[in-house]
Amino acid sequence: MNHNKIIAIVGSRDCTDYGRKYAQLFAKTLAKHNITIISGLALGIDTAAHCGSMCEAGKTIAVLGGGLKDVYPKENLWLYNKILNEQGCIITEYEEQEETKKSNFPKRNRLISGIADAVLVIEASYRSGSRITAKYAKMQDKNIYCIPVNLDQKNSSGINELLRNGAKIVTTPNQLMSDL
Repeated sequence: MNHNKIIAIVGSRDCTDYGRKYAQLFAKTLAKHNITIISGLALGIDTAAHCGSMCEAGKTIAVLGGGLKDVYPKENLWLYNKILNEQGCIITEYEEQEETKKSNFPKRNRLISGIADAVLVIEASYRSGSRITAKYAKMQDKNIYCIPVNLDQKNSSGINELLRNGAKIVTTPNQLMSDL
């Protein structure tokens, strides 16, 4: 059993259907095996990961880039409430009323990688928050995984850079679980 394992699933806010599909698939399968999913409550891959985990009554943790009273993005207020209603966890290192600022996201990403046992990146541009999360994970001596992407895909450059720098490629959730 993997009761104590936590996997970060992060990626592009502007993800493709392919990325959304695999974020949900990996989260759902990992949740079936009692692995908790952590992500940043952002649109795109984060949303798909949180939802995939909850589809299997899995545990999910959302890390905010602002206070608990400033849900960002507003479009994910429904997801924030769903996570709380389904015994998930919402955490932040900010004061309750603190506004979400762009400068808070790298700190949020540090927290995500710090809590996780490993990081799975699904779709990332060259300059992305997902690469910041992976950078922190590397500094914290944690494994970084990526799923393969088409070279022509808009969010492939960050993935390809992570793979060149030692991230492991995975094509199935079972590969990831056996590596853990």
